Amino acid sequence: MDSQVVRDQITEGLNPALTDLNLVVEDVTVQSAGKRRLLRISVARDVTDLLDGDPDSPVEPLTLDEVADASRLSDEWLEESAVMGERPFTLEVTSWALPIR
Repeated sequence: MDSQVVRDQITEGLNPALTDLNLVVEDVTVQSAGKRRLLRISVARDVTDLLDGDPDSPVEPLTLDEVADASRLSDEWLEESAVMGERPFTLEVTSWALPIR
């Protein structure tokens, strides 16, 4: 399966699962790493409501606990969906934030 299709399926499928955490998938990359693949999912705070009304308000960066929760939820969703197929992969969930000014 095409890696862009996999990335799109992960983004579309995982976003609803992250709603309760108030997070969204920001980026998905899949890289070969020998016999395995490295799946990186970058998550961010959902600011869709903020962008409509107030684009200048600061957004708090994610805590380690929030990233850990997103990682557990992503792992569960990936196991249920089987979108990654049978080939083994390593999951890495990350978040980055610009400093709040």
